[in-house]
Amino acid sequence: MIRQKLEIIGAFMLDQFKAELKGQDHKASGDLESSMKYTVKQTAVGWEILFSGEGYAKFLETGSKPHWVPIDALIDWIEAKGLESGEREVKNFAFAIQKKIAQEGTPTKGSYKFSKNGRRKEFITHTVNANKVKINNELLSIFGSKITATLHNIVTNNSFQ
Repeated sequence: MIRQKLEIIGAFMLDQFKAELKGQDHKASGDLESSMKYTVKQTAVGWEILFSGEGYAKFLETGSKPHWVPIDALIDWIEAKGLESGEREVKNFAFAIQKKIAQEGTPTKGSYKFSKNGRRKEFITHTVNANKVKINNELLSIFGSKITATLHNIVTNNSFQ
């Protein structure tokens, strides 16, 4: 019963993470979204819901310092997003983005114009904060009732003499 309820929370949060990424306009090939998973696991001290996805998700969460991005990766991204067409236009755009990331890091100032919700990073932090009350209420309903039931059983099964 606990696992099933935590599975519901995991599925809900995964949907919320994906919606936030979409709102920030972080969808090109769909690789990140399709790689995102959650696992509910019982440990020696309790329960965990673990989320995972492509390694670059961390940069969408935290951003990155100025660095040189490989031009081939930018070309692939531009083509996946459909931002430019034609070999020359795609390459020119890729070099312009490469230079901007080398100067500013990510997200670049100009990238915010693509965002539907005004954000370009912290998709995990924002999603967790936006759903904190709902998650806490769900966890309280799961574990609060379990604790009450456990305490009730201890009192009922141990007579006082």
